[in-house]
Amino acid sequence: MTKQVVKPMKWPPIIYRTSISPWVKLRDAVMTFLAWTVLILLLQGLWILIRDFFSEPIFHLLPNQEPDWLGIWMRLRIFAILTGIVVTWILVFSLFRYSSIKRIKSVYHHPTYTDLNRLTAEFGLSPIEILEWQDLRCVDVFIDPNGRIEEVKPINETITNQ
Repeated sequence: MTKQVVKPMKWPPIIYRTSISPWVKLRDAVMTFLAWTVLILLLQGLWILIRDFFSEPIFHLLPNQEPDWLGIWMRLRIFAILTGIVVTWILVFSLFRYSSIKRIKSVYHHPTYTDLNRLTAEFGLSPIEILEWQDLRCVDVFIDPNGRIEEVKPINETITNQ
């Protein structure tokens, strides 16, 4: 099986209006319309309150009747129970995982500076190779069975068509 080298893409990848398929544009328009429709329907109670607020007598909310607290609870009880279960599960899980999470070192700690001579001795490489690799954005590092760096290739050279 032969490997073909793929030409590197321009960075950053910019999508121009002319390169977008009409089907993608139609899909985006339909999905946007449906999302706004769902949002408006979910806010139906808000629209009723706004209409009531601006109707006569203006700027006064008129309560028609006492709220049916039992009816409200009956509609919200499944949500409240499921929310309570999820919150309890997260709290219990976090209590059990707290000690192991605290043992993990933060990823925001910067690595300490390593001397170039130490790197060359540890990995068996020349200082020139290490300095050349600093300019590469992304590389594949191939390690031999002894733990030494065998080869370093930029990612674009190792991508193949299969």
